[in-house]
Amino acid sequence: MKRLSLLFIFSYLLFSYAVAQTPWAKKAASSMFTLKTFDANGSLLGSAYGFFVGENGEAVSSFTPFKSAQRAVVIDAQGKELPVTLIAGADNTYDITKFQVDSKKTTPLPIATTVASNGSTVWLMPYAVKKVPVCKQGTVSSAELFKGEYGYYTLAMTADEQLIGCPILNDAGQVVGLLQSSAGGKDNVSYAVSARYADELKVGALSINDPNLRTTAIPLALPDQQDEAVLSLFMASSTMQGEQYANYLERFIQKFPQVADGYIYRARLHTGKGDFAAADADMQQAVRVATQKDDAHYQYAQLILQKELYQSDQSYPDWSLDRALQESQEAYKLNPQPVYRQQQAEILYARKKYAEAYDIYQELTNGALRNAETYYAAAQCKLMMDDSKVALALLDSAVITF
Repeated sequence: MKRLSLLFIFSYLLFSYAVAQTPWAKKAASSMFTLKTFDANGSLLGSAYGFFVGENGEAVSSFTPFKSAQRAVVIDAQGKELPVTLIAGADNTYDITKFQVDSKKTTPLPIATTVASNGSTVWLMPYAVKKVPVCKQGTVSSAELFKGEYGYYTLAMTADEQLIGCPILNDAGQVVGLLQSSAGGKDNVSYAVSARYADELKVGALSINDPNLRTTAIPLALPDQQDEAVLSLFMASSTMQGEQYANYLERFIQKFPQVADGYIYRARLHTGKGDFAAADADMQQAVRVATQKDDAHYQYAQLILQKELYQSDQSYPDWSLDRALQESQEAYKLNPQPVYRQQQAEILYARKKYAEAYDIYQELTNGALRNAETYYAAAQCKLMMDDSKVALALLDSAVITF
């Protein structure tokens, strides 16, 4: 009995000491969550812990649970389940990810702006529902820099592998790092990767082709920079399909409503589905918001031309080869580029106005578009005009210019 009393007193003293050393723990605990991911059948795939780094649902955790995941949720410190909506960035090497949850009010943990020094005291905060967890004390054995400015820490601390993703905080209650797998499983040795690095993760134009990010079905966030987002949209058009691509398009338009590319790509999607009225509305909006009006008219003309060539069995009175020619002429009027004249020749050829198309191709062979393709197109016009002698000469020119 006496031994049990002493043990109780000792445990109480340790608890009191930890609480006294971490006055920020109560507030910090509200930023914690547990992450759960699920496969296509709804079965639990993986789990980890993490914490919020923003006030609008921005969060960080381990990346491993997201691999092959179809769906993910977090359960916050109040026991509320929140769906994960987007992957905002990831680093498979350091097994960390930043993501967005469906919440407009979250309490972020403050991120340490400097690398923790060797020998400094740190605290591991575990996850707990509706109570303040007891933080575990440790020290920084070594802090190695990676990417020139971020810390990768070896800690004098024994931590359960199940606590991966939990924050490592300094005495001021600022997050230094995220707990990582110990790999070797040594007692009193743990590892953590910079929380600042995790918080600064972001997607770029090429993230769509990242083989690690493609292992998860959780939607990928759009880049914040407009030029990178436009490039990512171009890449998405050839790498994504179905609902995934349609969702990406909608999010692009919501994020960049004044960028014509989103409406142009969506118009192509509508056209492929035979919804020409929706496509026409999108192209009109593209023209309205475009900074390069000539290109928007050119794209408008090209979409109509493609529809008339390959979907002519589906009637849509507002679209015709004449309308396509009007849009192309408007593009040339705004900016007299040879490629717009080439488009007009293609439309005239489709309208069986071979002589007019030939005249444009001849004009182009004397300028910037003097190439095999132009000579070949001119030859086709002459063949349709039953002038095989000139057509043969033009084909010779096409071969010579290769």
